[in-house]
Amino acid sequence: MKLMADAALVGFPSVGKSSLIARMSAARPKIADYPFTTLVPNLGMVRAGEYSYVVADVPGLIEGAAEGKGLGHQFLRHVERTALILHVVDITGSYEGRDPLEDYRIINDELRRYASDLADRPQIVVANKCDASGVADRVQALKMAALEDGHEFFAVSALTGAGLQTLMLACGERVSELRRAIAEEQAAAPAFDEEKWERARKARDKRFRVLEEEPGAWRVTGTNLERMVVQTDWENEEAIIYLQHRMARMGVDDALIKAGCKNGDEVRILGYAFDFEGVDDDEDYEDDVEFIEFDVDDEELATEDSQPEVGEEDPDVLA
Repeated sequence: MKLMADAALVGFPSVGKSSLIARMSAARPKIADYPFTTLVPNLGMVRAGEYSYVVADVPGLIEGAAEGKGLGHQFLRHVERTALILHVVDITGSYEGRDPLEDYRIINDELRRYASDLADRPQIVVANKCDASGVADRVQALKMAALEDGHEFFAVSALTGAGLQTLMLACGERVSELRRAIAEEQAAAPAFDEEKWERARKARDKRFRVLEEEPGAWRVTGTNLERMVVQTDWENEEAIIYLQHRMARMGVDDALIKAGCKNGDEVRILGYAFDFEGVDDDEDYEDDVEFIEFDVDDEELATEDSQPEVGEEDPDVLA
């Protein structure tokens, strides 16, 4: 998945994430003293020392976000698209008087419950609003919890800017390490063989399946087959006859017969239906009917020579 940003500011609503990104970068998000001020991620380019990286201010998460509460699924998807989590905790407990340590544990639990790999993603814990008085014990308790979990910890103030430069440098160093690791992983991965992928796609598109939906009614599905049906002028009888002969050459008639379809049974493809009659002889067909051009490459369509027998190598019949 393509990354949205190098790092994501994650935490409860109103913990100061927007204020932090405004301090760390040139981003100017909406900042207010009420929850859910941010409803879409704000991106900011951070430059600190030799480092430059993109930080995303992700909308606030609440307890139950992993089940979708408070648009949790939508917001957590943004977190998935970042390499580093900057877990922001309001050390004052906000106006609700919450326990910062409990907030820290709740957010980590929501990350784990939404996607197990998010719990293992690199994380830096950021205690914000440390300029407030009487928070020293809370800062120490949160620091101990973060270190026990194996996370770096920084105490900062978005209001005064205290501790931010150290945080930005540490974040830049961590992002640089992650970028190198990702590059090494990609270099070690097998090279993408576009030609092989295209051959596999064409082979996959040629396949079709036959399923008896009810007695005397059969559903046929398949990418190329459905494309042909959509491109057919169903008001033109000759176009329909041509489609039926082309389906026969693809092996559809044989597949239907092998599945148990009889003349007069209904054959359904997408939203269209017609009676199965079989084709006894199509050699002289093009002499009898005006040729109608389709935007489908014949090389992409299975023929009697190239289409594998249904039920052998590619079991196309489901009965």
